[in-house]
Amino acid sequence: MRPPHVKRVFVIGDIFPDSFADNIASTLCRMGISVKTASLNPLANSSKAFLRYTAHYLTRLFPAFERMLSDRLVQNVISFSPDLIISTNAGTPPSAVETIKKRLTAPFACWFTDHIASLGRQYLLAAPYDMLFLKEPFMVELFASKLSKKTFYLPEACNPTWHIPVNLTDEQRAFYEADICVAGNIYYYRALILEQLMNYKIKIWGPMFPVWLNSKTKSLFQGCYLTRLDKARAFRAARINLNTLTPAEIYGVNCRAFEIAGCGGFQIVDYKPSLEELFDVGMEIETYRTIGELKEKVAYYLNRADERDEIAHRGCLRAHKDHTYENRLNTMFTAIGA
Repeated sequence: MRPPHVKRVFVIGDIFPDSFADNIASTLCRMGISVKTASLNPLANSSKAFLRYTAHYLTRLFPAFERMLSDRLVQNVISFSPDLIISTNAGTPPSAVETIKKRLTAPFACWFTDHIASLGRQYLLAAPYDMLFLKEPFMVELFASKLSKKTFYLPEACNPTWHIPVNLTDEQRAFYEADICVAGNIYYYRALILEQLMNYKIKIWGPMFPVWLNSKTKSLFQGCYLTRLDKARAFRAARINLNTLTPAEIYGVNCRAFEIAGCGGFQIVDYKPSLEELFDVGMEIETYRTIGELKEKVAYYLNRADERDEIAHRGCLRAHKDHTYENRLNTMFTAIGA
């Protein structure tokens, strides 16, 4: 349902299938809101992750290039004349935010859903946003108490359009089936955890395996970045979806926690305090605190399909009830008084 004062929203962010900005934009459209999107990154729509990363780093190496892209973004936003602007990353230059705010009266919010180590040059803090929506409770408190920023806690979500329980063909089940499924980027912390579980059938899905990472887990990498219904198939086919959070996550959780639950997948996730408010731990989602506990729970649940299915079903119902993008956007609209 569209709030009465929000008819047009501009979303700043990288738009590719199942990206954060893509999920926001598609949800706004379903809510009857006119949406326009743009990214500072000229290769944001590329299916090749390395191209998106290349363009991102070029803006850091060449300030004139960033200014050119920033000016183009500013003109796109102003010409659309939105009722609300949502930036979904920490890299929008402060000068661009300032210029847009001088030309438009629409609230300008940033919904940043990464961890504190991803702040980069900290443009997020320097830009004069009207409000910050953050998925990390630690950052919410830190920026409000130390920088007097107007901050709100807003976790990530699932998209009921494609983060749903799907029926698998025999061919699809054979392709995606695994004891343990891991989706996302691979780095040493995650790889070192997985190396201790290699006696199980593990499949790692992600954009690329880093050339600098020397790990036995390279043999588990499937060479495929999953989105939308393909992601749902992988989460459903796996007996256990292992969600290992980066050490930079302090109290918050990632989007995968909501996506796996929305897809009806059974999940064991790295315990964080905020999980207690989001799910009924042990009933809708499983957690671990130590590698010993993780090994015990993997061994336990692999032999208990009925328990896995019951927990996954309850988690799915909870995700689709409380943790959708529409829920989150309505929370945002309330906070800004829309």
